[in-house]
Amino acid sequence: MGLVREYIVIHVKEEYVPFIHGKENHIHELFTDTYSLKKEIPLEFMYVCKELYWEEFMNVVASQTQEDYVHFSINKPTIFMHHPIKGEANITIFDQFIHISCKGNAMLDLDIFSLLSKTSNTYFAFQKNSKSYGWLRPIKHFV
Repeated sequence: MGLVREYIVIHVKEEYVPFIHGKENHIHELFTDTYSLKKEIPLEFMYVCKELYWEEFMNVVASQTQEDYVHFSINKPTIFMHHPIKGEANITIFDQFIHISCKGNAMLDLDIFSLLSKTSNTYFAFQKNSKSYGWLRPIKHFV
């Protein structure tokens, strides 16, 4: 079914988007260096990230995806989804970030990112073990 792709997604507070916009490479480096060493997010991110509420997130994911997936289960704090063509994903919601693990077709990743981007403009994702990162929705330039 392919390699596992892992992502960390943070929900940036709107007031900090202008500060982060244009500095994404530095944010990526800070985050991945700290996370890979300590398995926790850097302290600086506690201030710029919105707190995530598991129940709210789970309700959105369940209402938007449950019908499209053959197997959909919830074992707090993780949501497991399986699609016969796209593959399977585990989405784990922590207080300050979301960990996504996908195996199979890249369309699965896009489904999850599309779902998240419908709920907010300020999600920022990092692909673990990669230099890939970016906003899930394009950020409008701030003046």
